[in-house]
Amino acid sequence: PGMSPVFWRLAIWLAEDFTVWAPDLCGKKPTPTPANPGSLFFRACISREIHLFASNDPGPITQWLRSLAKELHSQTGGPGVGAIGMCMSGNFALTLALDPWVTAPVSSQPGLPASTPPRNRDGGLQMTETEKEALAARKDLDVMALRFEGDTLCKAARFEAIRALVGDERLQAHVIADEHRNPDGPLKHPHSVLTADLVDHGRSEWGQRHASRRPLEQWCTDFVLEPLDLLADRRLRQDQTTRRSPEVQLDSDGEEA
Repeated sequence: PGMSPVFWRLAIWLAEDFTVWAPDLCGKKPTPTPANPGSLFFRACISREIHLFASNDPGPITQWLRSLAKELHSQTGGPGVGAIGMCMSGNFALTLALDPWVTAPVSSQPGLPASTPPRNRDGGLQMTETEKEALAARKDLDVMALRFEGDTLCKAARFEAIRALVGDERLQAHVIADEHRNPDGPLKHPHSVLTADLVDHGRSEWGQRHASRRPLEQWCTDFVLEPLDLLADRRLRQDQTTRRSPEVQLDSDGEEA
């Protein structure tokens, strides 16, 4: 928890193509809350806004985030809002996706609800049955989920719960091999897909991005291209209605558009 330098690195990357807002969920001061996992996790344990151990209730914080996403969409316009939740807020992205203005939810290493003996909550999503039904009904929405294969905080059971909810066709699940984690990461096991365990060495000698960066780059590409696909489909239907031949153009790479 908290806003670490690698958190801001992610925000800066995204800001190259998007309008980025980074709500501070752990502090009340006018300055961002720095990363301090121990104290912030304890604060979250006694917080009324975030429910760490509830299987079907993330707490009031998600309602505030949904209102924020609606306000930001009204301010900035565009095709919709993308929401990235990580670790403690990983499942929050699923709750935000209940609203039609959220069009690109990413659940990255969702770590809640936390399992405590003898309660196994590995497959929990912190959503009510009504919320699950509403998300399952959004047939126009894909969900991206990210985790490392050996992550002990976000296990395979949680991804299977997401898959059971939205189906194979709507789930873009990325399970990254542990060998691709940042060897200097803060935890003994791999966990933070987009921040602390992401390797940012640029392009390798083979001209390819490091494996840990591919999900992030795919999400950015999909979020940009999806509205264009919808517009192209709408234009095609209009052309068919008016019995005009669809226009085909070639881009700089010779691909048809």
